[in-house]
Amino acid sequence: MPQSDVLPAAASPHSRLARLRRRFGGHLRGDCLGGMQAVLGGVPVELNYGLITLAPMGVTYGSLGIMLAFMGCILAGLFGPLLGGTRGVISGSRPGIAIILAHLIETLLRHPDFPLGAPGTAPAILLLLLSCCALAGLLQMAIGAAGLGRAIRYLPYPVLSGLMCGIALLMLLSALKPLFGLDRHAAWAALGWADVRWLSVVVAGASLYLSFAPPRFLRPIPPPILALTGGTALYYALGLAAGSEWLGPTLPALSFQWPGQWLSARETLLPDARQWLAHLPTLLPFAATIAVLASLEAMLCAVSADQLLHSRHDSRRELLAQGGANLGAALLGGTTTAGTAARLLANVRGGGRTPTASLFYALGMAVVVLLGLPWLSRVPEAVTAVLLVAIAVGMVDDWLRRLLRQLIGGLGRGVSPAEAAQHRQLLAQGGLAAGVALTAVFLGLLWAVGVGVLAAMVLFVRNNSRPVVGRISSGSQRHSLRVRSAADMHWLETYGRQIALMELQGSLFFGTADRMQQAVEQSSARWVILDFSGVKEVDATGVRCLQQLASRLERQGCHLLLARVPPESAVGRNLLGFGLALSLPRQYWFADADSALEFCENLLLDERGGAATHDAPVSLDDCLLARGLSVTELRLLESCMACHTLAQGSEVFAQGDAGDALYLVSRGTVSIRLPGQGSHSHRIAAFGPGVIFGEMSLLEGKPRSATAVADEDVELWSLSRDRLDWLQDNHPGVAARLVRNLSLDLADRLRLTTAALGEAQATL
Repeated sequence: MPQSDVLPAAASPHSRLARLRRRFGGHLRGDCLGGMQAVLGGVPVELNYGLITLAPMGVTYGSLGIMLAFMGCILAGLFGPLLGGTRGVISGSRPGIAIILAHLIETLLRHPDFPLGAPGTAPAILLLLLSCCALAGLLQMAIGAAGLGRAIRYLPYPVLSGLMCGIALLMLLSALKPLFGLDRHAAWAALGWADVRWLSVVVAGASLYLSFAPPRFLRPIPPPILALTGGTALYYALGLAAGSEWLGPTLPALSFQWPGQWLSARETLLPDARQWLAHLPTLLPFAATIAVLASLEAMLCAVSADQLLHSRHDSRRELLAQGGANLGAALLGGTTTAGTAARLLANVRGGGRTPTASLFYALGMAVVVLLGLPWLSRVPEAVTAVLLVAIAVGMVDDWLRRLLRQLIGGLGRGVSPAEAAQHRQLLAQGGLAAGVALTAVFLGLLWAVGVGVLAAMVLFVRNNSRPVVGRISSGSQRHSLRVRSAADMHWLETYGRQIALMELQGSLFFGTADRMQQAVEQSSARWVILDFSGVKEVDATGVRCLQQLASRLERQGCHLLLARVPPESAVGRNLLGFGLALSLPRQYWFADADSALEFCENLLLDERGGAATHDAPVSLDDCLLARGLSVTELRLLESCMACHTLAQGSEVFAQGDAGDALYLVSRGTVSIRLPGQGSHSHRIAAFGPGVIFGEMSLLEGKPRSATAVADEDVELWSLSRDRLDWLQDNHPGVAARLVRNLSLDLADRLRLTTAALGEAQATL
């Protein structure tokens, strides 16, 4: 577990300085390069988010909206790491937050207190906008202080995917007019084909090409920068060649203007606190929705940072830091931000490793604001619209694409009841995602979040009828069906707790996946087997949880194994369809729990050192049957036994055969099987090198009760009834020791079985 970055209250000045150096120092060059790469990717998209935020107020306020977005980035990038945010995370404006703030402005403009065009309306709305951002920061801090960061994970992944798709659709709709060179503030009813600026369409097409499929030699350049520079250059080249009347508008004139200074220079329609409080009920729903969205994005970004930097974030501290940064940014004139996966990835790829990278990012954004805004005002709106389209396409995640492929692939196929249940689960997830997305488009993101949370509660109550993790057994409590030598069994009894078998039951979905993850993480085992024999269905959150568990255990030198997940089953196809095999190789997927246990036991036995591996050949001298025999007696026994070599799949004996011999495995494995339905059979035991089998029928004189089959090429020793009778007649002392050794072997097996049953009963 990584050490916390929080400074203890009683720490000495020297220890505090050392902690600060560890947190912020040591990677200045990489942090600088990483922060600058995040700036390059962030500047183009911040232009769009600023325009979206204040779009309802008209084109004259576009430059102010862009300043609000940049100020939010600068201040959050400065405050976040200083307040203890997760290392590697870079904050920026988010499309969902920008759309919610635009919806807030539309709501306020419909209020009679704020007539559109009145002198004090714009300052009053801006003041309420920043107040909403400040309230969202406070609520985000409250979520962190209450320890609700982990609870946010209970929001089903289809709900989150639906929200992202709804935001993507809204962004695509806002990008349509600029793509055709039209005024983004004009009503569709007032526009026609005669208003289309066709050269802007050409510019948009070229920018789309550079953003999604650039030439190979240009691919090292970040796509937003490539589309921004290439599209802008083409815009002005076409303007020189054909004239500007066929081209759409550029961004409004931009210059540095602190929003607080802009407010102080204007008279507002909110002269006192009472009037501000009168609008608080309007602000609170928007602030709560922004706080939830920002917290969700912060948690997702922190998880991505853990995977990239092999660390583990503190949910409580991260939300406190993000909320505090957003509160400070709002008080100083910036809109709400959240951690962004794209800027995190750019930062880490550039070499950023400590929170200092965020400080360099804030510095770079400040330089852009102070020196680059006049140049950015020359960017065509068609190009910024293409950047919006690229962001919207990127927000449609891989899970939704895989879900659609599985649903389409399942049409027209004859299905079993289990497959039908899994198909209904997929349909429900897809319907939930589509419903949330459409709600966001037609009713707004506030309603979409409400619908998503309500659906999550309904699904949680329906599916969360019992815990998903049933009985948990260690390798000392439960062994595989393979019968081993006494030395091997003693080793497994001593070190078997490094193996854990967890029996899952019910549904593995967003309400139970987190508890399964906690149970696995609390285990001290190196090999964790998840038995899916009782699992009915698995949703997207369950698959993502398994992917994260497999990766985390792998980094810790441990392994996750799955049992009873046939690839042809409904659950198996679901896990494979969502790409679990990419995180968990197929060698760790087993047909049953016994095969998985045997696999782990073999690995544990192989760690003893020397040549004593689990499959090492055993000579007659080293087996239990020969215990206590002198060299002369051992040679006599060897002369009475026959050696057999059998190929894989060969029968040693069949059910019903006469029990006329016992067998000793020298090399390989032999399984004892009972017939099942059709051509299938059930393995009830397996015998490895040094183990005796077939002695019961020999001693009782009864037919074989099961069939023995070679699992691989094997070498066996056999002692027939005739030769045992001969030893009893001619060498009774040797025969007595053989019978005694057989009795000791049976007693050892019975003792181990009794102990395992007792420990297993204690866990029920």
